Amino acid sequence: MNLSEPLLRTFRKLARKLWVEKQAAKAYLIFTSAIRTGLKRDLESIDFDKINLERTDEVAFFPEFYSRDYRTTLHGVIAHGLNYRGVGSIFVFDNNSLDVSRGYSSRYDDEQVRRAKQNREFTEVMNLPSVFLDEIDYDSSIENKQIKPIIKNYAEATALRELRVAKIDYDNPEHDNLVKRYKHTGRVAWEVTDKLHEKYDFDYIVSTGSAYLPRRISIEFAKRNDISITASSDPVYGDGNDLMFSRMDGPQTHYISNFAWEKIKNRSLTPEQEQELNQFMNDRIDTVEQTQYADPDRTPDVSEDDETYSMYTHLPWDAAIQGVSRIFDNQYEWVSETVRYFESLDEKELIIKIHPAEKMRGTEEGITDVLKPLFNDLPENVRTLKPDTDIYPYELMKASDVVLVYTSTVGMEATYLDTPVITSADGHYAEKGFTYDPTTEEEYNDLLIQSSDKLELDENRVNLVRKYLFNYFIQRPINFDLVQPTPYSSNQSIVQDLNTAADLKPGQNNSLDHICKAIIENTTYFYTKSH
Repeated sequence: MNLSEPLLRTFRKLARKLWVEKQAAKAYLIFTSAIRTGLKRDLESIDFDKINLERTDEVAFFPEFYSRDYRTTLHGVIAHGLNYRGVGSIFVFDNNSLDVSRGYSSRYDDEQVRRAKQNREFTEVMNLPSVFLDEIDYDSSIENKQIKPIIKNYAEATALRELRVAKIDYDNPEHDNLVKRYKHTGRVAWEVTDKLHEKYDFDYIVSTGSAYLPRRISIEFAKRNDISITASSDPVYGDGNDLMFSRMDGPQTHYISNFAWEKIKNRSLTPEQEQELNQFMNDRIDTVEQTQYADPDRTPDVSEDDETYSMYTHLPWDAAIQGVSRIFDNQYEWVSETVRYFESLDEKELIIKIHPAEKMRGTEEGITDVLKPLFNDLPENVRTLKPDTDIYPYELMKASDVVLVYTSTVGMEATYLDTPVITSADGHYAEKGFTYDPTTEEEYNDLLIQSSDKLELDENRVNLVRKYLFNYFIQRPINFDLVQPTPYSSNQSIVQDLNTAADLKPGQNNSLDHICKAIIENTTYFYTKSH
């Protein structure tokens, strides 16, 4: 018997109010699947073959730790695809040994209980060779000096996400305790990965490209042990409906290797590709989620006499802005110091466009919270636009003389729209030849002081940004029809186009063929769509 999703949500809310969510979860999970309603039935009907590690010479490691409907289904399908091509797989799952995994996944006790059962159900229904944490003899008290600062960085990034703040306040017991718990999670992840590597000697690691614990630690282990990495970004968190894979040549999946970029920038776009890019960008500008509060007909109010600089901030607690600063310590310092620079630039105006995600996804600490204690009143030539402003961001980009960014995607979009861009952090598109990328505060200030006319967008910069955009938005993403993300409330199946296990054999699905080939042969396919 399976309980309906609306009934389960109501039951969970009531249990949490009564502080009995753990006991309630154990009770209702007797009667229903922990995997999304309908998905378990679909997966059972596929009848996955057994992945036999004894018959394969190479092994791929999937550091799953906690399962997710879409993500674990995707990884399970890739594992079976690899199995038909001679590579075995081993998964690792938590079973409540970790008191924290990723913030929103473990905020309530009932989620931990449900996740543990879901982990078991996935291993059974997808026939995945798996090890659970309580089956591994590890010592979480061991502190490796070499990786201690790495664990600290990712523990802080994961804690920031849960707390929805921009920086950790170690004088706050809640902050301090949460980081300590995530450090413990990081140590466990490292020890477990090390133990499993000793036993299985895996050749590949397949995981997500996020900066959150515990999965990220296995990626860092692979980097330090010369193990081939394949990481992906969920379509729902990316810039389209398709998967983006990488070798983790940067802090996030979106980054590409210098070698791949050299190949891409030396290719000329065909007239058909130029047209395809223009159509994509026009559609994106009309539909991208970040414009949901904006009115396309609203004309930005910019000065006709002064030069206009528009600044686009990032969500303060997002891992995309952690550890990538090139000039300032963090995004907040970038904003506050830029405001100070503009105090003396009377003939220039600065418009600070606050990221709509501060409203869409929420934050306990926003850009205005940082500016208020630093400035009694903002300089007359500086103003902010709220996260839910109806000003259309793309019209503001076009109306600006210069755009200032930290790591925002706006940096490439504004260049595409013929507005020069100054970056101050190492976003995935920085230093690719089409943005201005100062490396010191002095260089940054010099770019602000000089006339905006000197920041030219010559033909070379225009060509480079178009090549980068075509690769990033059109060429790199892979449409993987066998596993498609769907909203949790949707009745549409994640695996609606996957009918039998035979669909995963070589020659049956072009995307899976290329994904497996790229993993096994470590080719540049994920960047260039060629092996």
